[in-house]
Amino acid sequence: MNENYKVSASPHIRDRVKSSNLMLLVVIALLPAAIFGMWNFRHENAWILVAVTTVSAVLTEYIYEKLMHKPVTVYDFSAVVTGILLALTLPPT
Repeated sequence: MNENYKVSASPHIRDRVKSSNLMLLVVIALLPAAIFGMWNFRHENAWILVAVTTVSAVLTEYIYEKLMHKPVTVYDFSAVVTGILLALTLPPT
């Protein structure tokens, strides 16, 4: 029963798919829902809400990472996903 296990940090399965590619696919998958929501509710501020929440999520992440002297990870699209999801949960008014 004396077996040696290799302990390492995640991810344990390596693949060519990076998190930025995966988040870009999530953004592409969220766009039809966002467009349908804007069309379905027909509110003139709906597209502004999506734009403002997405830009503010990206800027907040960028400013935070600059202030904390961390590497900037804005290009992995995770903040864009957060902004779109936030816009889809808020009312357009």
